[in-house]
Amino acid sequence: MNIPKPIVLIGMMGVGKTSLGHLLAQSLNLQFIDIDRDIVEKENLSIPTIFRTLGEAYFREIELQTITESLQSKACVISTGGGAVTIPKTAKLIWQQSLSIWIHSDIDILIKRIGKDSNRPLFKNGNQEEILKKLVKERVPIYKKADIHIKSGDEPLEDTLKKIIKELNAFTNSLEKD
Repeated sequence: MNIPKPIVLIGMMGVGKTSLGHLLAQSLNLQFIDIDRDIVEKENLSIPTIFRTLGEAYFREIELQTITESLQSKACVISTGGGAVTIPKTAKLIWQQSLSIWIHSDIDILIKRIGKDSNRPLFKNGNQEEILKKLVKERVPIYKKADIHIKSGDEPLEDTLKKIIKELNAFTNSLEKD
């Protein structure tokens, strides 16, 4: 498969961007880049600590820098945080310089996957389901701008990976015809 630019996975927290990103990169023999992990390593702080002590605006700026650097690796799969594309400058960069894939799941599946994960700073205060519904409502119109849309349910990751590869093949074949 001829992938002309970096592949960027976007979507809500808990959809499996990191796990699917690892699998996709392995199956395509590409480098895998996890933006959140890179930020934690760069800042030597957890994401909740960055949000709490330095603020979300600081995190989003570091996120933009990290995504910008990562997009320089042409043959790679990049997993972003759920809110990355909510920042217009970051979204524009992803739309222009990558092949974007939106991974999405139903809210009940997201809640089951996220559970009581303490590394989710947006869930610190409040009802998870209500917070997720609000975030989904705000973010889905942005996520829909992605090149490819993949639904992830309760199936094994390998089944979702097969859907991604099938759609990638179709997408890259359509690019070659243009």
